[in-house]
Amino acid sequence: MASEGEASVPVPDSTESSDPTPLTAVADPTPPPPEPPKPLNLNNLPLNPILSDTIVTSYEGERAPLHPDGPEDGPTVMSGTGTATFTGGNTYTGTFLNGMMHGSGTYTFASSGITYEGTVEYNVLSGRGTFQWANGDVYDGEVKDGMRHGIGIFTSNGGAVYEGEWVAGVREGEGTLFYGGGRLPTDPHFKGSFVGNRREGEGTLRYESGNEYCGSWVSDRKEGKVS
Repeated sequence: MASEGEASVPVPDSTESSDPTPLTAVADPTPPPPEPPKPLNLNNLPLNPILSDTIVTSYEGERAPLHPDGPEDGPTVMSGTGTATFTGGNTYTGTFLNGMMHGSGTYTFASSGITYEGTVEYNVLSGRGTFQWANGDVYDGEVKDGMRHGIGIFTSNGGAVYEGEWVAGVREGEGTLFYGGGRLPTDPHFKGSFVGNRREGEGTLRYESGNEYCGSWVSDRKEGKVS
């Protein structure tokens, strides 16, 4: 049971982890060179960003008085370094302030196996951190309100890598998507603009054959000719 003054903390809102808008295949001109390997399957984070929906069932660590000027035997709250276990089995090990997770630490979701290691701001996953999924997918970069937001790198367990801008958990802005295996300029990749997880605007797609398409994209499809 949480002590007086302690905030309740996080729970995933879903275990769904598939990308709602995976990249679609693209065709090269005749004769077609090999298509880039499988598209990047981005996982959506099953997180409630305001980590505040469950009760602390146990806590081991440092505490501080709820009221700094109160009596020595007055109520205390989690403050300092410690480990908390929440309803459902989720755990957090790291720093606390005034009964809330604040600073940096590792949060583990028991049901999905997802772990987050990074900064936390008053029970909200924000700042910079690393998410790791049970299947081996990894995101490392900036986080805001529990979502990938800012600059970050997502590496899928199949080898595809996206590095670039994110907004509210989706690819949005400028980025580079490597389709698997290597991350050299000569490896198959797309470099350009994304909107809502889709290639949109100007961008260059390089095929394994060395052919390239440089031009416009609309709703994840190219509009123009391959160079």
